[in-house]
Amino acid sequence: MFKFLKNKFQKLLTINLLFTIILISLSLFIKKQVNSYMQQLSTASTQIQSLQAALQENITSNIAAANTQLTDLNSMISNMVYFWYIFIPLSFFIIWCIFQSYNFYTLSKEKNFKKYLLRFSIITIPFYLIIIFILSRLFNQLSEFSLIFSIIYLIILLILPYFLLLSYLNINSIKNILKSAKNWKLILLYFVLILLIISYLTACFFLGIYTLAFLIVPILISFLVLIIIISLIILIEMKFKAILEK
Repeated sequence: MFKFLKNKFQKLLTINLLFTIILISLSLFIKKQVNSYMQQLSTASTQIQSLQAALQENITSNIAAANTQLTDLNSMISNMVYFWYIFIPLSFFIIWCIFQSYNFYTLSKEKNFKKYLLRFSIITIPFYLIIIFILSRLFNQLSEFSLIFSIIYLIILLILPYFLLLSYLNINSIKNILKSAKNWKLILLYFVLILLIISYLTACFFLGIYTLAFLIVPILISFLVLIIIISLIILIEMKFKAILEK
């Protein structure tokens, strides 16, 4: 029994470490691409300002140059919109579903991963869309701050992952989710899990920074911290599953 749990734990740790490495790599790529787009916009803005003065002279060559510049700018904006609203959310969704479905599949007693992946993805879609919507609304609140709405959004963001976790662990018996949600042991474990996830994201953030700066010792320390945090998260998830099976 101990050997079985040890093997399962090692598999879960490997899955989550791979997930973390790919997640950080994707985040660094997104950061680099966004910076590139910002630089292009800044350059284009400067060029357009200079063309505005030239266009006042009503020279045919200036008009042709302006048309070319506007065409390039429209193309760049289209690429930015595609990258921001399609590539980024879709990439995170695919990575999450592939790795975390296998993570929860390993925790479960399912025998067909493809069917589990399909159910996992279907369950994830509505939660993912709601979370994206709430995050976008929270970002909007930064410019038009509303304390009441911000608190409401944060509460929803706190509750949603709890029901998503229960859905993953009860993937064949969704009806039992509301019943399971009232279990005080699960609620307590969930708040511990939230703290661990915040620590995990913080460690990922610093690991990304140290990676960009090529600081070997901080990278190794951050990676070790991540291994410890991920191990604790796995133990919490295993405990969740054990409580639900009682």
